[in-house]
Amino acid sequence: MGKEKTHVNVVVIGHVDSGKSTTTGHLIYKCGGIDKRTIEKFEKEAAELGKGSFKYAWVLDKLKAERERGITIDIALWKFETPKYYVTVIDAPGHRDFIKNMITGTSQADCAILIIAAGTGEFEAGISKDGQTREHALLAYTLGVKQLIVAVNKMDTTQWSEERFNEIVKEVSGFIKRVGYNPKTVAFVPISGWHGDNMLEESSNMTWFKGWEKEIKGGKTKGKTLLEAIDSIEPPSRPTDKPLRLPLQDVYKIGGIGTVPVGRVETGVIKAGMVVTFAPVGLTTEVKSVEMHHEQLVEGLPGDNVGFNVKNVSVKEIRRGYVCSDSKNDPAKEAASFQAQVIVLNHPGQIGAGYAPVLDCHTAHIACKFAELQEKIDRRSGKKLEDNPKFVKSGDAAIVKMIPSKPMCVEAFSEYPPLGRFAVRDMRQTVAVGVIKGVEKVDKSGYFAFMDPIARKAVNLNVLRRHDQNIVEIVDSSSHVVVYKFDHEQGAWTKKGVEGTLFVFKRCEQPVYGFIVMNRLGIDNFMAPLTDSMELEFKDEYIIYHTDDVLLWMVDNIHGIWVFETKDRERIGKRLWECRELSKTVVTPPQLPLQSSSHYSSNLPTLPQRTSYGRQIDLDDLLQQQEIKQTTTSIDSRSSTPAHHEIQSHDNARKDILGELFQKASIVELTRPIPPLANPASITTDNNNKPLDGKLLLDMIRPPHSKPSTTSN
Repeated sequence: MGKEKTHVNVVVIGHVDSGKSTTTGHLIYKCGGIDKRTIEKFEKEAAELGKGSFKYAWVLDKLKAERERGITIDIALWKFETPKYYVTVIDAPGHRDFIKNMITGTSQADCAILIIAAGTGEFEAGISKDGQTREHALLAYTLGVKQLIVAVNKMDTTQWSEERFNEIVKEVSGFIKRVGYNPKTVAFVPISGWHGDNMLEESSNMTWFKGWEKEIKGGKTKGKTLLEAIDSIEPPSRPTDKPLRLPLQDVYKIGGIGTVPVGRVETGVIKAGMVVTFAPVGLTTEVKSVEMHHEQLVEGLPGDNVGFNVKNVSVKEIRRGYVCSDSKNDPAKEAASFQAQVIVLNHPGQIGAGYAPVLDCHTAHIACKFAELQEKIDRRSGKKLEDNPKFVKSGDAAIVKMIPSKPMCVEAFSEYPPLGRFAVRDMRQTVAVGVIKGVEKVDKSGYFAFMDPIARKAVNLNVLRRHDQNIVEIVDSSSHVVVYKFDHEQGAWTKKGVEGTLFVFKRCEQPVYGFIVMNRLGIDNFMAPLTDSMELEFKDEYIIYHTDDVLLWMVDNIHGIWVFETKDRERIGKRLWECRELSKTVVTPPQLPLQSSSHYSSNLPTLPQRTSYGRQIDLDDLLQQQEIKQTTTSIDSRSSTPAHHEIQSHDNARKDILGELFQKASIVELTRPIPPLANPASITTDNNNKPLDGKLLLDMIRPPHSKPSTTSN
């Protein structure tokens, strides 16, 4: 098949023995979806078994059996071509297949063909309370299949009766309207799936049928055959027009390349150079390249299974079930809770509030709690039956509020269908299915999303003042920044391990200006002054911070600040430069007392007012030598995370010990002069040319009245 025609997916539904297999097999056969040799082979087998009258259904069932046994059959067997479309039959018709493929979301149908048997008693059985005709129509509509064709089959068994056809059209129109379809947009076609009447060509047995007519966008369309009705399907909207959604199937670490997430593009486009966000973790990075089948792509489109290389992300930071999205176009976010319409299919008992089975939604498999049963509804009509039911059981449908047990990313079905369908698994089987109606998302500003900008800025200011009480104003900020150091041996930038929110601030003591990158892990922040002793330059997308300040002898003195957003990078670079220049002439502002905030609770110590900038500490050495205890905090602790920055869940979150260490480094009043940075070796060794250990380094930054550490050789 070429690529010039649009592909549409069609699912065939209907009551048992309505002729679904025969009709589908006939369509595939007559439209060239099966080669002649295969047809002849299966027809012969059917005749030998005395099933010649079922040859079309036999063909379809035989192909299905062959496929299930693992024999390779060309995918064209499941496709046929119309004058306008390439049509894919999602699976062999049948109730179980329909549920498996349509509800769990492994396939997406653009249109459903509802097959109704016109025979006496057959139609009545299918449309009865226990019949599958109503059930299938409701499932199709519930699952977002908004286009419908009704094929009234087996007209030969009614002697091609116009009266019977009109009776069925009237009855079916009524119940599909109650389901949600507009009968005026549905084509009703009388057919014979066995004889082929009105399938591809107009029937001579039903001359009374003047054709079907239905409303479409922009007018009306009409025709006489089932094939023409399929061609009247409105083309599916291109998901390339939607924002990117790419659920991750796996994440690989490839030598020489780096971290490579793999997944199927569901909507939108992914290409090199894009800034993307992974939900629910909220990690933002840049795409370096996109590949499919080991070939580089300009862009990955919906349906493509791609691997893409990302910048500065560890394989441990993202995992299966996360969703990649465009940071600049409706980025995906964590779901705090979501409302879903659930149909209970097969549960041995009752389901009440508190039930917490596993949900399979896109590539995520996470336990979700039925927090509230909000409404019990009629699964066929959708009508509300009961408010706040105590429980639901097999056969019931309900509107429920669900809360994930772990961070999870889902979307409303109406917005992103592949991320809005789910199956409920329990006891090693699917017990219920559902679609997501709405999602309450965790805002990227985290737990402070409820605040107005002024309140959020006040909270951020108080967070910073717990690191330096002399900070009186936040001058500027950027929400995602990474600090690098320059490796002179390799001649390249290497990640320092500080990644978070950058704040440029003003102080009430000299030096008046400075900046800090608050690490999202809450430790090892990067804090530095903006004075004459430092230089700024812009190179290779980095803001280069360089200083010869003698107080920075404990660390490298060249750092690169990388701001993800280009517009932020330019603005922050300009702001840092302006503050550096202002530091030469600015008048020190008056002292501002520390303010408390009802929105913020800190476990950091309040720092003295005297602060020397830039005294960086090798945390690993100090942690090993002093065995500073690291306590675990819960996700609800907001002790060191600015409101401006996204709060994330970490399995091994640690207390922000920077307050303790920075306190030791910042209040020092040197009792002995520190030699110039002319000979770094003289600083890092003692008189016996032995390396200084962590305890001696700590002694050097202790206040004069502190008791020195004892060393053991």
